[in-house]
Amino acid sequence: MITYNSLISISFFVVGIIHTLPILGASSNQTLEKLYGLPIEDANLSLLLRHRAILFACVSLVFYYAAFDSRYRVIGFWIGYMSILSFILFYYQNKDLNANLKRVFLMDTIALVFLILGTFLYLFSSERN
Repeated sequence: MITYNSLISISFFVVGIIHTLPILGASSNQTLEKLYGLPIEDANLSLLLRHRAILFACVSLVFYYAAFDSRYRVIGFWIGYMSILSFILFYYQNKDLNANLKRVFLMDTIALVFLILGTFLYLFSSERN
């Protein structure tokens, strides 16, 4: 039988996978260009985006911990909502974004759905008591 705990773990694991994908960008400017559909010709932009990729890997670790250790779930929810909702807010504040960034928006929307699902399951589970 699938328990609330198992479904919460799956939710965090999916959010973790989505947040792990940008780590590919840390490898090179060419990978960043493929991920975001932007020319990365400036060393400053390259540094910031590659560092961002590493930070996403760190954030994803929290989600993986939360998937397998319930002590990390509350912080996982907080970090998840801050990360995802801030990107969605910034996305809607801009016009004429390219298809690659629209794909990032779609992935964040999927992550948000899983995070909301995990939140409701957590709130109605006996785990939080």
